[in-house]
Amino acid sequence: MDTVEATRRVKAITEILALETERAIALRETMEAANRILPPALKDRVFQGAEAYNMMMNALAMDLALTVARLFDFTKDRPLKGQDKASIPVLAALLDLAGVRAEFKAQASKWSAPFVQTASTNVQACETAIDFIQKSVGRVQTQGAPLEAALGRIREFRTKRLAHRLFDKDPNALPKYNDMFNLIDLAMEVVTQARLIVEGHRTEFKLRVDYDRGNAEKLWNAMLFGIEAAIVASEAEA
Repeated sequence: MDTVEATRRVKAITEILALETERAIALRETMEAANRILPPALKDRVFQGAEAYNMMMNALAMDLALTVARLFDFTKDRPLKGQDKASIPVLAALLDLAGVRAEFKAQASKWSAPFVQTASTNVQACETAIDFIQKSVGRVQTQGAPLEAALGRIREFRTKRLAHRLFDKDPNALPKYNDMFNLIDLAMEVVTQARLIVEGHRTEFKLRVDYDRGNAEKLWNAMLFGIEAAIVASEAEA
C-alpha cells in the first residue's frame, strides 16, 4: 500500500471513528441516566411495563457492546494495515507506517492559527499525538493488560451472542459495564488525537457527553413522571 492510499484511509477511518465514538457516548449516557433516575425512585414499587423497560435496557447494552467491539475491531492473524475495518487498531497500524507519519508531520507544519504558533511546534504536536495512539493501542493488545482482557470479553460476547448465536459455545466470561465504559474513555482520547493529526485541531468530546447526558435525563425524568402517575392511578382504583 502506498503512502497516498494509507493517508486517505487514516482520514476516512478517523471520520468514521468520530461518529462511532459519539454513538457510544450517547448509548452510555442514556443507560447511565436511566440507572441514576429510575431504580432509586421505583425501588420495591410494582408498575406495569417493567418488563418492557428491562428489554429497552438490554437492547441499549447490546447495541453498546456492538459499538465498542466495532471501535476496536480487527481480524487476528492478518496484517492490521491491510484490513478494511474502520477501527482504532487499524488506524494505529497505518499511522505506524514511516511514510504516513512523515506525510502528516509535513501537513502539520502548515497548520494555521489559532492552534499553535510555529511550524516546529505543530510538527511536534502531531508526532506526540501519533505516539499517544500507538501507546493507547498497546493497552488493548498487550497480553494480560486490563483493557486487553476487557476487549477480549466484549469480542467473545459479540461473536458468540450478538453477531451469531452459537450452541455449545457460550462466552467464557460476560463483559462488564466497566469494560465498555473504560474502552469508550480510551476511544475518546484516541479519536481526539486522531482528529488533531488529520484536521489540525482537537475536538473534545466533553460537550457531546454533557449534551447526551442532559438529553437522556429529560427522557427518563419524563418517563418516571408518567410511571409514578400510573402507579397512583392504579392504587386509587384498587
